[in-house]
Amino acid sequence: TITSPATVRSGQSITFTATPKTGYIVEGWYTDAACTAGKHDAGSTAYTTSIIGETNVYVKFVEKNWSVAFEAGIGGSITTPSSTPQAVGQLTGIDIAATPATGYTFKQWDITNGSGSFTSAATTNNNHFKPTADSKVTASFTETMSTLTTSNQYNAGDPGYAIPTK
Repeated sequence: TITSPATVRSGQSITFTATPKTGYIVEGWYTDAACTAGKHDAGSTAYTTSIIGETNVYVKFVEKNWSVAFEAGIGGSITTPSSTPQAVGQLTGIDIAATPATGYTFKQWDITNGSGSFTSAATTNNNHFKPTADSKVTASFTETMSTLTTSNQYNAGDPGYAIPTK
C-alpha cells in the first residue's frame, strides 16, 4: 500500500484500486482532474501503470444503470415511460405510470424478473422504481365486475323469456 503522494522508482509498476460506493461503478481512470484525458481501463476497479516521471491518476465514478423493461398485462397500458427497455440509474430510478382500459382497474406492479423497489406501495399506479439488477416490471389490471339484476317473470301469453348467461 502506498499513500499519496509517494516517491517510487522510475519505471515501477503501480496498481491503483478503487472501491465504488453502493449504486456506483468505475467509469474509467484518467490523467487529468477533470477526467477527460487519457482514459484507461473503463469499468475496472483496478488500474496498473508504469510510473515515469511525475504522474497523477484520477478515477471517475458514475451511477450504475440497469436495463429495465416495462410491460402491461391485459386490461391496460404503460403511459410512463413511453418506450422500453430503459437504462435506469440505481440511485435515481424512474417514474412509472399505468392506465387501465375501460372496464378495468389497476391492480399492482410486479417485478417479474430482477429486483428493485417502489417508492410507493406496489398497488399505486403512478409510482417510482429503483432497480438493483436488470429487471422486468409488469403492470397488472383487474376486470371491473358489475351486478346485473333481471326479472325472470313469465306470463302465459308472453312469446318467450330471456335468461342472462356469461
